[in-house]
Amino acid sequence: MNDSEFLNVLNHGTPDEQFAVGTRYEKGIGTERSTTRAAMLYIRAAENGSRRAKKVFFFDFNIKKKMKVNPTRFKVIETAAELGYAPAQYSLAGRYRRGIDVPKDYDLAFKWFTEAYEQGHIDAGFYLGAMYRKGRGTEKDDSKAVELIEEAARKGCAEAQHDMGKRCESGNGVPKDEEAAFKWYLKSAKNGYFMSYYHVGEMFRDGIGTEPSAEKAIEWFEMSASKGYKIAWMSIGLMYERGTAGLKKDLGQAVEYYHIAQDRGYVAATFHFAEMYEKGIYYEKDLDKAISLYWKAAEREYYPAKVRLLRIYSDGSLAKRDDSIVRMLREQVAENHSLKPAEARTTG
Repeated sequence: MNDSEFLNVLNHGTPDEQFAVGTRYEKGIGTERSTTRAAMLYIRAAENGSRRAKKVFFFDFNIKKKMKVNPTRFKVIETAAELGYAPAQYSLAGRYRRGIDVPKDYDLAFKWFTEAYEQGHIDAGFYLGAMYRKGRGTEKDDSKAVELIEEAARKGCAEAQHDMGKRCESGNGVPKDEEAAFKWYLKSAKNGYFMSYYHVGEMFRDGIGTEPSAEKAIEWFEMSASKGYKIAWMSIGLMYERGTAGLKKDLGQAVEYYHIAQDRGYVAATFHFAEMYEKGIYYEKDLDKAISLYWKAAEREYYPAKVRLLRIYSDGSLAKRDDSIVRMLREQVAENHSLKPAEARTTG
């Protein structure tokens, strides 16, 4: 393909033609390989609405396992970034920030987020704020971080809205304001950010920043669960077990949700079943079954299960004292003495 033909496709071709010829230049099919020309054609095709071209530059921190590309494609993204295309700059920054396809490099991540942000890329502004917050690639600056994150939130970045929800809920960097927190979480959820679904559910459940509503809490928890957030199934079960937010207590319904959580691999549900068997809640008291379930949870490195087993085998309350087991569990508990926040909330 000669220069005239390239320019004709670049300036007058359809998005599909621009993408197809870009692929030929990227791979050297029927023409000399040219990363620059491939990048130029992909950029033009993306700007003209080609979904396939947009996918070339797509990057999402929440699905990083799918973000790896081959060296040739990475070079195209890098070239497009150097040509000034903001989505490519954002994609390149994300790869350097996470160490995907390249060694992790916060300085380069900061550089490319800045380039994209200066061209109006909303998500880049949020991650630039996150880098100021942690002092990665730049000096730590909490006020600059809040400024950038809040700006991104107001412009519609769902993750930034979620971040602002957390800040307003805790009073981190901004005045504590539970109603504002609820509004930010709700905006983020309506923009499709799955973690905010769960927080909206929590706030309806607990009546934080809004009137309590069991019905709405369950609705949002179920949406969160549908996106793979396993704790949500457990949270619904706990609402039925405790009669939260005016919900009628129903242990049978609670157990159904616990089983769903357990079947989907949520280890806290296994631990909770062990507690139920130990205390005779819903099931007849069965200490052997309880201990068996505690061990299943412990085998999956669930810290509360290890602590409970340590107490059981130390004081001989439910099982005969076993010094070898006690020593083993003490070592394991000492290695990991902190709960993950989500697990701590669920089992509290």
